[in-house]
Amino acid sequence: MAYILCVCFLLGCKKKEDSNSFIPDTNASARSELDVFGPPGKWIQRNELIDSKGVTNISTSATYVRHALNGHFILFESDVIAGFGSKQNFVVKHFDASASTNRYRSTWFSDDGSVQIFEGNWDAGMSKMSWTPLFPLLFRSGSSAMKFSMSEIYIGIEKKILNIEMLTKTNLVSRLKSVIKYAGDASNPNKKTFFNPTPEMARFGRAGIWEETQTVELPDGTKIKMKGRSRMHWSRSGKELINEGALFRPDGTGKPEHFMWIKTWSPEQRLYRYLYFFEDGPVHHYTGMWESVSDSVLWRSAYTPGRSIKIRESLRNSKNRQWTMTATEEGIITFGSGASRFVE
Repeated sequence: MAYILCVCFLLGCKKKEDSNSFIPDTNASARSELDVFGPPGKWIQRNELIDSKGVTNISTSATYVRHALNGHFILFESDVIAGFGSKQNFVVKHFDASASTNRYRSTWFSDDGSVQIFEGNWDAGMSKMSWTPLFPLLFRSGSSAMKFSMSEIYIGIEKKILNIEMLTKTNLVSRLKSVIKYAGDASNPNKKTFFNPTPEMARFGRAGIWEETQTVELPDGTKIKMKGRSRMHWSRSGKELINEGALFRPDGTGKPEHFMWIKTWSPEQRLYRYLYFFEDGPVHHYTGMWESVSDSVLWRSAYTPGRSIKIRESLRNSKNRQWTMTATEEGIITFGSGASRFVE
């Protein structure tokens, strides 16, 4: 049963941090493997995109990079300017110590609310990271008519080149080359404060500190309770809601479990996306539908390898959330429940 607790998002695997720690702010990496991505701060990017007709489009972007969850994740927030328009991109990178190969992960949140998870292989000799789609499995099949490749080549610690190419068997669909240069420290960049969360995202509550309580009920009836706190905040664009937190057993036994989740809304598909990031572990992806009768979101696992998980999250006001969970793995069912209360 310890394995089920480890893979369910309630508890995760035991960690080594001090039992009194709570998501301390840091802009230092917690893992040497993350140092390949360069320093945090501001990066300037020049993008050259060639489309299927051979037309070249030039755009520029500023990317603000910082560490999250005590240095176990790196957040990349980009403002892209093309012609008279602009858009925002949001990317999370981390190291999955539980994976046997391709242990780097890059999760892309697009402007339209879609999400793509990539797995990365680092070639130290070439200073090159090669990324392959992990979920959804776009262009992954050998029979697919579409071919996709993405890589980052690092030139020292302050310059990198991003290459993305999409091809059919006979034609170019698009080719992107981005030259990205470090522009200095920006640990506390001026964030956009003029946005108002959409009604769909405002349902999840206020930015600030939240008190967390959680309970897992095992098949033998044993109940394990956890408590903790989390810090909820918005991305620069206001489209992603980010929550970083830590959970502890009330009796002080065991080690704390740090976690991070990100929620967003897809206006085109009219559904929510919920990405749960395990510290130094995998990423679980859920999709959710709003149910107005019960003021709740019903989440279903979209990518939780080896198990099926269903969560109902009740959102009755901006200061309280409650949820219940059922996780099934190899016929064994684990139940969970919890509540979040806004503190300040």
